[in-house]
Amino acid sequence: MHFGWLSILLCIDCYMAVNKLFITFSKCLVPLAFVALLLCASTANAQRKELPEEWDMSHMVMWGVGASVAPQWSFGITYGQVRILGWYVSAYTGTGYHFNGDYELNRSNRPIGDYPLQEDYFNGRTSKARFSITGGMLFRTVKPLWFYVGTGYSYRSVVYNTQGGYWLKSQANSYSSVAIEGGLIYNFRRVVISAGFSTIGFSYIDGRLGVGFTF
Repeated sequence: MHFGWLSILLCIDCYMAVNKLFITFSKCLVPLAFVALLLCASTANAQRKELPEEWDMSHMVMWGVGASVAPQWSFGITYGQVRILGWYVSAYTGTGYHFNGDYELNRSNRPIGDYPLQEDYFNGRTSKARFSITGGMLFRTVKPLWFYVGTGYSYRSVVYNTQGGYWLKSQANSYSSVAIEGGLIYNFRRVVISAGFSTIGFSYIDGRLGVGFTF
């Protein structure tokens, strides 16, 4: 069975090479994140004096956006409670709606199983689904800066549509695993801005930015 997918394969190879660099970078970030976590926890007792009103983050709500080199976009919301130490929960989802396909493509991008058509081609439509739900802890480093680290579940799927009307899920670009994330939150007069990263089992990484308020 012949598939005219050479350009798709070249794009996938480029994506995998760039994504590998980001994964290697994220594996270096996580140990540093846990070191920072320990440092924050050790200094928390020394920072228990009452905070100025503009730094009193008792409740926090943020809206965020995630992006990767794929490229792929996701959008989410985060809620937390914190002063010196605290917690948060976060949920993100992408714009794609096909979490699974009619058939799957192996890592050589060939259909698995008894594909019903002898010849088929991609029609250019692609669904990139993304979902994650995480939670973790917040630590004040130097006011008004907070550090966060968390874990949870994360999922991504890439599904291609063909001229024959089938959706084919790419095993090489779809992931489902434990999420590990970290980043910083800056608070200025009740406005909060965050920057961080999130991985799917160190196989996929995206950067995340958020903005919100405290009350």
